[in-house]
Amino acid sequence: MKKRLSFKAWVFLIFFAIFAVIYGFVFMKLTAELRDESLAEFRVEMEEAIEEEPNFLEEAFDIPNDTELTDEKLEELKPIAMKKAYLGIALMGFFIALLIYIVTVVPIAFFILPIFTSNHAFKKYKLNKDDFNKTKDYFRDVLYEYNPSELSYIDDFKIDKNTLIADLLMLENKKVITYENGVFKKNKEQSGAKLNSIEKYLLNFINDKGSNVIKIDYLSYIEKIKSCCAEHELIEKKEFPKWRFIVEAIVSILIYIAVKLLIFDFSLLEKIEFTNPFLGILAFTLLVFGIMTVMFYPMYFIIKHVILYIRLQTDNYVRTNKGDEINKKLEGLKLFIRDFSILEGREKKELILWKEYLIYSVVFNINRKVIDEYKDSVKF
Repeated sequence: MKKRLSFKAWVFLIFFAIFAVIYGFVFMKLTAELRDESLAEFRVEMEEAIEEEPNFLEEAFDIPNDTELTDEKLEELKPIAMKKAYLGIALMGFFIALLIYIVTVVPIAFFILPIFTSNHAFKKYKLNKDDFNKTKDYFRDVLYEYNPSELSYIDDFKIDKNTLIADLLMLENKKVITYENGVFKKNKEQSGAKLNSIEKYLLNFINDKGSNVIKIDYLSYIEKIKSCCAEHELIEKKEFPKWRFIVEAIVSILIYIAVKLLIFDFSLLEKIEFTNPFLGILAFTLLVFGIMTVMFYPMYFIIKHVILYIRLQTDNYVRTNKGDEINKKLEGLKLFIRDFSILEGREKKELILWKEYLIYSVVFNINRKVIDEYKDSVKF
């Protein structure tokens, strides 16, 4: 199965590509003035440099300062000088591009970054260390007691179209409905089948004569799933401790004050002597970045915590101990299906053979064939 880049990886690549474009533009502008000089022009430049700095030859080319600049020697030094010029421009261009990047892109990043950091904080609140553990044990058994949507929800507390498709596949597996030629139909012969509250809810969206498209109200669907998970003691409500907000706010304020004092204490910068001009450019770049941080950090902090607060107010469920145990098995089952099964390429008609394992492969987004077959027939 091909691994897809995560959303974070795409964002990193986009920001890196933006910097690469800026750097490429700056480098081309700086090198536009460079040209292949004649030997006479190069001699004049060398003589002027030696006149300004007697140790120029030794420092620039590592040769004695009394070396005679014959035509042969100039021909030898010319490509070295060009190479040094290009390297200098490359380094200079990097700092200029970085400065442009900081001034233009960083402010935008300060408004985008809270989305990721608040999402990370939300995950840390909802999930536990086992979710982030890359070493997991395999689990092979079917979790018959729980609906696919329940397992999907306690896995990452998200519900998507795959979840709905998996629930409908479970109804097909129980012979309660059929899906043929893009039409869902109830199986009247199985009207007395034992169904849970989620399955009964989904049946209400299928007409007796058949339905081409099943459109589910997302909010009511997820509430049904939460209710079922709570009934099975897989999740419970948990209030987010306010002291964590307070502690993070205090730490952030202290960091902000420290950066502000350091950046705006120009007397400290005046005492620093830069023997290398590039160190001065780097210091100036860092100064600009610090100023941008001081300007936009308060907005970043506010946006991050507003997003986090809203998400925690609308969804403050976490797993119970029982939910953690079931999820641990679920992670093992996910790993087993990915590593050892051939479910990735199975089709919906093979449900009768693979049963729940095929349904789980849809929940875990492993089997795209079945998902693609259903995706246009189910909507939120």
